[in-house]
Amino acid sequence: MNNEVNILMLGGAKRVSFATKLAIHGYRIGLSVNLMSWELDKVVPIACVAEVIEGPRWDDPDILDKLHQLVKVRKIDIIIPFVDPSIAIAVKYRDKYGDVFVPAGDLTAVEEMFDKTVASRRFEELGLPVPAVWHEGQTPRFPLIAKPACGSASRGIRILRNEDDMRELDNKENYLIQEYIENAEELTVDCYVNRRGEIITTVPRRRLTVVDGEVTRTITVADRPVIELAVDVLKKFDFKGAVTVQCLREVTSGRLLLMEVNPRFGGGIVCSIHAGANFPEFLFADFGGAPMQPCVDWRHGTEITRFMTEVVFYNGELQG
Repeated sequence: MNNEVNILMLGGAKRVSFATKLAIHGYRIGLSVNLMSWELDKVVPIACVAEVIEGPRWDDPDILDKLHQLVKVRKIDIIIPFVDPSIAIAVKYRDKYGDVFVPAGDLTAVEEMFDKTVASRRFEELGLPVPAVWHEGQTPRFPLIAKPACGSASRGIRILRNEDDMRELDNKENYLIQEYIENAEELTVDCYVNRRGEIITTVPRRRLTVVDGEVTRTITVADRPVIELAVDVLKKFDFKGAVTVQCLREVTSGRLLLMEVNPRFGGGIVCSIHAGANFPEFLFADFGGAPMQPCVDWRHGTEITRFMTEVVFYNGELQG
C-alpha cells in the first residue's frame, strides 16, 4: 500500500464524522488520505472535509464512463458508496474496470437488496424471519405498512389502518405491503465482511431517535439473538465490506424480524466506531489485503446523540 490513498465517496453528503474518522485513522497508520465526494450539488456538508466533485445522477446512462474518467485523472484507490442507488454503480464499475477497491460484494445480492419486494421474497425463501407480506387478492389484516419498493430514508412510507387507506394507495405493485408492528424496538447491526468472506464484526444498536430516516440517537447493545440473526443473513448472501442489517423486535411477544439489509456503511455507524469496532481500520486493512482478526470486544452501552451545525457557503464556495 502506498503512503497516499485517494478515496471517492459516492453520495457522502452528510457523512462528515465518518469521513473525518477515515482521515484520522489513515494518519495514525502513516497514510495521507485524500477525500473526494461525488455529489449533485457542491453545497453539501461534506465539503468541509472533502473535495466535492459535481457529477450526474446515478441513472445517467454514461455514469460508468464518467466515473472512469474521474478515477483515472484523480488516481482513485477506493470507492465507497453511501446511498442505496450508488452501491450498484460502484459494484458495476469495479466489475467492469477492476482498478479500484470497492467494499461491496456480488452485484446480484446488491440489486436484490435495493428492491424491498425482491429482498423480502429472498428472505422468505432462505427461511429468515420477516413480517407477513400482503399480496393482491388476500384479505388484508390491518394495520399494514406500505413501503415504496425502491425507496430509501423512510420516504413515502404509509400506514394503512383500514380499507379506505388501502383504496387510497395507488400503484400497489410499487410497494412492499407488510404487517405493521405497532409496538416495536428498532435495531440496526453494523457489520463488516472482508474480501475473504470472513465476518469481522457485528455490532447491534438500538435506534432511539430517528428523523427523516436518519438516526440521531443510538446506543450499542450486546444482544445475542440479534447478532445471530445478522450472522445468518451474512452467511446466506455474498456480501462484502460494510453491511447494515435492520431488524424489529415486537415488544409484547419478543418476536425478532428482519426488515431490510443495506450493503453499505450506515448513517449511525460512528456509534459502533466509538464503541470500539474500528470500521476505518477494517476498510484500510481490507484494501491492503492484510490479515484481519474478528472484533468482538466492542463496548455495550455506547450511546451517541447528534446535534445540528452549519457549513457556510457564499455563491456556492465554501467559507472558512
